[in-house]
Amino acid sequence: MTLVTRPGKDGETLPVGVSITAEAGTPIVSPSDGIVISKIGEETVIRMDDGSEVTFVGVDKSQLFEGKRLKRDDLIGAFAENQPISYRIVRNGEPIDIRNANSLDPTMNR
Repeated sequence: MTLVTRPGKDGETLPVGVSITAEAGTPIVSPSDGIVISKIGEETVIRMDDGSEVTFVGVDKSQLFEGKRLKRDDLIGAFAENQPISYRIVRNGEPIDIRNANSLDPTMNR
């Protein structure tokens, strides 16, 4: 997993997502309950029930479509051969530090 960052205020670096590699065919599952709001080519955007939007780019064998309702751990697709997955989370227009995304603390990086 490689952290993807962008420059922030005062020279700080802000995490905006990750690039993940895995063996071809490794399943990719929904991190939470939500609905697919966009499916264009290899890019899938899911609006989670908490209002955040999760974007996956590079997913192979995805059978999703706009409007599809997902539960946590539902299959999104799989890793393609020699293709990393880009994964990012946005809430209220701001990127969420992916390292805090599964925190039990609801105020973490929000």
